Amino acid sequence: MARKQLSKLLLERTRRPKNGRLELVDKVQPGLTVRVGRKRVFVWRGLLCGQQIRVTLGAWPAMSVAEARKETEKVGNIAARGIDPRREMQAGRELTVS
Repeated sequence: MARKQLSKLLLERTRRPKNGRLELVDKVQPGLTVRVGRKRVFVWRGLLCGQQIRVTLGAWPAMSVAEARKETEKVGNIAARGIDPRREMQAGRELTVS
């Protein structure tokens, strides 16, 4: 996994690998990763009750880097309270930080 400061330009210029996928980890927002394969997908990686989990946030360019960073912060705060953000998203609830 390469650590980079994610940007629109970086995502536009990053080419899909011939085999498998590439993962870019954001230097700015901890937990934010972009998986580059057929699509470019924003993913949050973090801990929930001591177990590592992944939450798919959205695909680029429908979701911007700035939006992904905001969602990453929300998801991380929810997980820090011991609530599974995947279940919250599946239930269709708006992710809010209180």
